[in-house]
Order: sequence, then C-alpha cells, then structure tokens
Amino acid sequence: MAKAKIKKNLNQIIKKAMHRPISSDGFVLYPHIPGYNGSELGETQAEQSEIFKNTSVNNYNSPTNIRKVFITGSKVIVQYYSALVSKGAQTTPKWHVTEFPSDDNLFKVANEIFTYGRRYNEYMGEKSINANAKEPDNYTVEGNGIGVIANPWVCNNIEEIYFDWTMLISSDVAPYFSNICTPEMYTSFITKSTQAQETVSNQIIDFFSAFNSGGIKDLRKRYPRLKLIAMVSNLDDVLGHPSMVKVDQSFSDLEAAKQTWYEVNRELIGASGSLVLLGDLRSGLPKLNKEFIIKDNTYKFDYEKLKGEIERYTRKIDDYTRQQMYGTSSEEETTEQDTVVGEMTELEALLVDIETRYDSATANKVLQFAVAGSKLSSQDLKRVFMEMTKKNRSRFASVINLKLD
Repeated sequence: MAKAKIKKNLNQIIKKAMHRPISSDGFVLYPHIPGYNGSELGETQAEQSEIFKNTSVNNYNSPTNIRKVFITGSKVIVQYYSALVSKGAQTTPKWHVTEFPSDDNLFKVANEIFTYGRRYNEYMGEKSINANAKEPDNYTVEGNGIGVIANPWVCNNIEEIYFDWTMLISSDVAPYFSNICTPEMYTSFITKSTQAQETVSNQIIDFFSAFNSGGIKDLRKRYPRLKLIAMVSNLDDVLGHPSMVKVDQSFSDLEAAKQTWYEVNRELIGASGSLVLLGDLRSGLPKLNKEFIIKDNTYKFDYEKLKGEIERYTRKIDDYTRQQMYGTSSEEETTEQDTVVGEMTELEALLVDIETRYDSATANKVLQFAVAGSKLSSQDLKRVFMEMTKKNRSRFASVINLKLD
C-alpha cells in the first residue's frame, strides 16, 4: 500500500482558529460598512455570499479589535479590546477572550514527523512477512504561521503575540531559527526536557517583520501598540496552569494595562522549563498608549463598537493623567510661599506626564539632561524647583542631588 504524503499549512490552521466568528459557509465575519468599496485585504468572496450577509447582521467582529494572541499546537486564544458581537450562537456577547481548538493538533503532527524514520523501518520489517503492511503517513508542515497577523487582514492594534515550539516545525519557519531548529532541540521540545532560558533578541522581530511589515520599515507605523513577540516553548502548559494570571481581560484596568502577560506570568513560565525567545518592542512606547488604528470607514464593528470603546479608554487615560498631575492629598496643603496645587510649572508638568505615560526612570533622565544642558547656577536651579508644587519639588530636586533647604 502506497504511503500517504500529508501536507499541513500553518497559516490555514492558525487563521481558522484565530479569526472569529465564522459563517456556516466558512467566511470570517468581518463585514464592511454599507457602501464600502475600498481595497482592504480580506476574503473577497465573502461579500458575495448570502449566508455571510445574513449572518453578519447580528454576528461580527474586526481584525483591528484583536489585542493579544496565544498560538499553541492545539489551540489559539485571542484577547479583544471590545467583546465581539455574537447573537444566536453558542457564545456569549460578553466575551473579551475566545479560545478555539485547531483543526489539526500540531503536537501530534510533530510526533508523527519526528518518529517517521523509526515507524518506516518497522513497516519495512513487517512488509517482509506481510504484504498488506501499511506504510506510515509522511507529514510535512509548511507556511510561516506568523503571517496571519497581516494576511489576509491586518491586526493593526495587536499588543502581544505568543506562540510555542510547534510553529518551528514548518519548513518555512525553521530557517529563521536555525540555532534551535535541530533534531536535538525538537526532541527536547517533544519530551518537555528543555531547561528554562530566556533570550532577548531581534531574531524573532526579524521573523515577524518578514511576513507582516507590508514593506514599511518602521513597524510602529503599522502596529502602534505592539509590545512583545515571544516563542514560549511550553506555552500550552502555562496557559492551562491554575496559577496563570489573566491580564486585563476586560480592557478596563489601566494599572494592569501597563504590564504584559509575559511580565505578570514570568515566574510561572520559568517554572514550566520553557525556552523563551523574546522580541521586545517596548522601547519608546508609552505604558499608557493612546495610539490606535480604528478603521471605522471600513469595518462595521469599528464603526459601531470599537470606536466608542477606544474613545472611552483614551478618556480614561486622560482622566488618570490629570489625576496624577493635579490630584491632591492631605500632604498638599499650601502656604503663602507655596505654589497653589494644580498650577504646575511647564517643566514640572512635562516630567509628571512622562512619569505617567512611561516611568520615573525616563522622567529622571529627561530632567538630568535638561539640567546638564542649562548651565544654571545652584541658586537659579533652586528658584526653578521652588516654583514647582510642594508635591513634586523635593523629589525632583533629589534627582539632581539639589538641596532646597
């Protein structure tokens, strides 16, 4: 009996699990606004389907709503900004997170690939005594996998992307990670015998860029919110662990939004024995980021749902920033020589804004550079800092070791 050569395509497997909801005839329900006639990428035949048209009245989403993606050999988990609209189906419209199993379990496919040689030898031995012996299936995996972030739809607002080692079994992916795509490493991935190790490298960013940049050199222009891309070898185990922390699933906690899923679960990831390749894109990115790409002139979901959700969120950031800049406390009672609370100097307001959007370390560096280039005397500097509000003058002065007393 002739052997079966079976090809699996990562992009097709991940796309089907990642982009939801789907009509009964197989089209992803990312409907356009009425009258749209632009050139946005997508499934061009979808708008011609009557089933798609009818289903998308009450069931719809958009690719710009995707916030975080977790891709494992068995499933894809997607975290959204706004709950997708899904009525009359076995889902709840309150979902900010969905999980769908992959049609093909890549853990099993990988095992078939890496045990093929042994199974083929066993088949040849059996064939010598049994003419009806069945030759084992010969699996191959192709497709880059990561390209689903931009093809056929661009997930412009994505913040974090995580995938496990099964993506590395594709012949299109392995060349980008030749240092770990070895028979020995594949064996350790399958047997979960890797030692915990974190490597921060541009290797994974280059891999992402190769299939998702759209020819744009500055990724930030296409993905203004992208923070992290990581390969976590035992990601499936981490996601299923009872101690795994779900970060800001409802898109409502500003403090939680400052942290990535990886940061919060780093200890658990280490305990899982995962090999981690980390592409860190947070440099220069505000922790409270107000930049989004909303396609309300393209997608029905963006026009009806996402735009309002993002406006609410950015107002919340403005309120938070205002409170950090002008908030009062019992320690802020003013005297005649104190500046009235809320009337910040230009420099003070700038530093507080940088602290709020980035962190204190960044604000301190800005202050140090500003003072170093000013050539002001210590007396002039004291006057500058004494004009600041009582809440901030001493702590900012301490950054440059300036005593105000």
